[in-house]
Amino acid sequence: SLAVMFAGLDQIRQYCEISAIEERELTGPVAPIVVVRRKPGSSLSRLLSPDTDDLGVFLPYAPLHHLLLAAISPLIMTSGNLAEEPIAKDEQELRALLGAVADAALSHNRAIVRRSDDSVLKIVAGQRLFLRRSRGVVPDAIRLPLEGLSVLACGAELKNTVCVTRGAQAFLSQHIGDLDDYRAYRFFRETVEDFAA
Repeated sequence: SLAVMFAGLDQIRQYCEISAIEERELTGPVAPIVVVRRKPGSSLSRLLSPDTDDLGVFLPYAPLHHLLLAAISPLIMTSGNLAEEPIAKDEQELRALLGAVADAALSHNRAIVRRSDDSVLKIVAGQRLFLRRSRGVVPDAIRLPLEGLSVLACGAELKNTVCVTRGAQAFLSQHIGDLDDYRAYRFFRETVEDFAA
């Protein structure tokens, strides 16, 4: 599935059914991708989410997004990576990736310090359910009920994240990917060093 960025809430309403809670999430400071229900008969391509009527939607959260979406909207957006691989952090990594999957990419002259996908959530029974906890909420602390020794938890091989605890707080990393890929494993090692520092 791919996420679709819309110019505003009114445009999302043309294609999708969104609740007041979903609207608050879309316009809040985290600005995540929110999984919502596509309207029956929507003219958006079924290839965006071929196996479900759900669709990941989000709004511009950076000045460049606003400029792009003012010219053409909606836009299908994806990170600079292949599935379960880390996001390209520089032009060299991006060039190696582009040959296989894209004709061009939009880049910036600012260095990427911490690779991070967009956060993705769905509202279930009126509550946030994070499908991917990343940009906007990582590495914010998660309060723990007890204080304890610092712990490094390294997660699973598939869809990996890491977690470091300090006192009564847990710091969960951004999505890393599947560790059977060497680039993802290198990213995993970088993330552990970053969080343990």
